[in-house]
Amino acid sequence: MSTLYPVIYFLNLNNFMMRKATVFALFLLLIGSTPALAQLDIKPGVRAGVNFANVRGDDVTDEIESTTGFHAGVVLLVDPVGPLAFQPELIYTQRGFETGDASGTLSVTANYIQLNALAKLQIPVTGPISPHFTIGPAVGIKASESGEISGDGGSISGDTDDFSDTEVSGVFGAGVDITAGFGTVMIDLRYDLGLTNAIDDDPAPSVKTGTFGISAGLLF
Repeated sequence: MSTLYPVIYFLNLNNFMMRKATVFALFLLLIGSTPALAQLDIKPGVRAGVNFANVRGDDVTDEIESTTGFHAGVVLLVDPVGPLAFQPELIYTQRGFETGDASGTLSVTANYIQLNALAKLQIPVTGPISPHFTIGPAVGIKASESGEISGDGGSISGDTDDFSDTEVSGVFGAGVDITAGFGTVMIDLRYDLGLTNAIDDDPAPSVKTGTFGISAGLLF
């Protein structure tokens, strides 16, 4: 046993030194990564605006016209070093369409809770105003839907269930960021291109949504 003791002591000492070296290396790695973490700029914000919503597709007639709605929600800008940032959004947004003839007008509005996962390309410029471009997928879950028929005799409204419960779309946009003392003001023009069928009928007709939006927002 006395012959093995120095060997055991050496192995224990070696393991102890290895553990200390590992901890020290992790400590150096943490310190080295702190500046990169500090450069990650995260800004919450809000945005709201006007929607000009319509439907498109092979089964959409010429009598279908756009309807005006709104959107509003919260955003989170995750801005690492460089021009490309990530901007997730949770938005309440309205889809719909309008159609009519001499006897009256039918207007249908579907309200969705939509999650946007957007990449934001920020163009570096000198001065307080900088342009940006946004693109990314979106998933919407229908919260409610209503229709209204109006004519010379008055109007009738009620709940409807024509639009799909879920929708996948692609969001494309451009705008400007305006740096101010209280935060960053965002002005955006966007088009939300529906990728899945908008109508739940069986068989499903070839109808998809298309929504043009103008919005203003604020990053704190």
